[in-house]
Amino acid sequence: MKQFSLRRLFASVTIVAIGLAVLVQALRFAHKPMPEYFLSFFALWFLAGPMIGAGIALLFKRPKLGAVLGFFFQVPTWIAMIFILRG
Repeated sequence: MKQFSLRRLFASVTIVAIGLAVLVQALRFAHKPMPEYFLSFFALWFLAGPMIGAGIALLFKRPKLGAVLGFFFQVPTWIAMIFILRG
């Protein structure tokens, strides 16, 4: 049976919570006029998936793999958001 340390569990929950907060902030920027807020939206949206993935994979001592997987799972959502925002 896999054993998790309490320290890694708290760190994992913290990183996932920060990633979700970043995602919420990015979605708040999505409804503002694009030219003014595009860089903020893109930067926050770019960071959210890898943070959530790293937080989940931190429990298994593989945060880098989790960040890469989080990035690649977020790419389809980027494409969908681009089509939604273009109208």
